Amino acid sequence: MSNQLELPALGGVKYAIFDIDGTISRTNIIKTYCFIKRKLAKSRVTFLLWLGLLIVIKVPVYACIDFFSRDLFLKRFYQKFETLKYSELSMLCKEYFCKEVVNLFIPETIELIAKLKERGLEIVLISMGISPLVDQYAAFFGAAYHCITIRDVNNQPKVVVSEINDFKLNIVNRFRASEVIAIADSKHDLPLLTYCKHAIIVANGKIKPWMKNVCGAKILPIRTR
Repeated sequence: MSNQLELPALGGVKYAIFDIDGTISRTNIIKTYCFIKRKLAKSRVTFLLWLGLLIVIKVPVYACIDFFSRDLFLKRFYQKFETLKYSELSMLCKEYFCKEVVNLFIPETIELIAKLKERGLEIVLISMGISPLVDQYAAFFGAAYHCITIRDVNNQPKVVVSEINDFKLNIVNRFRASEVIAIADSKHDLPLLTYCKHAIIVANGKIKPWMKNVCGAKILPIRTR
């Protein structure tokens, strides 16, 4: 591989479980919401005013909440999607994926997906992103997936918030650790990375201390932007 990652021996491994945001693509839930707001804004000026307010006032608050609890941050932020129509949300997620996300793919990870497929592993996506968007990733990669469900209730999106608590741990516990290699990028993914027999950590820039503490994990360095 061009990134010189030496894959571990994968005898008995059946599944490659990939995180999405920061692992497959340079995306996050706030970028998704910003795209939706831009598309729905009455004018460019209106959107820029909203964006300025978000950056100056709301993002620092979200960052503090996220620092103490990723689950709490997501529960708070997902409420914003419930103000839209489900059909609108679904359409805009598809547009976002086709127009922007595909240009934000991380080449090193895309190459890794292809290599693991060649070895006969089933690709599984796991994300705390919303289902209308993760659907697009799954279709693109031909992969199974697990994500936070947004239900269509009379054309109103309803987030299944009960799924958020310990989401990734609950999903990965459905698999045998010996049959899985996990690929992720964040300390929030530690339940996934530490449960599986094999782990690959996607490192954007400097290798962080927590990465060195994941026993036996390989590091996949990616080009910074």
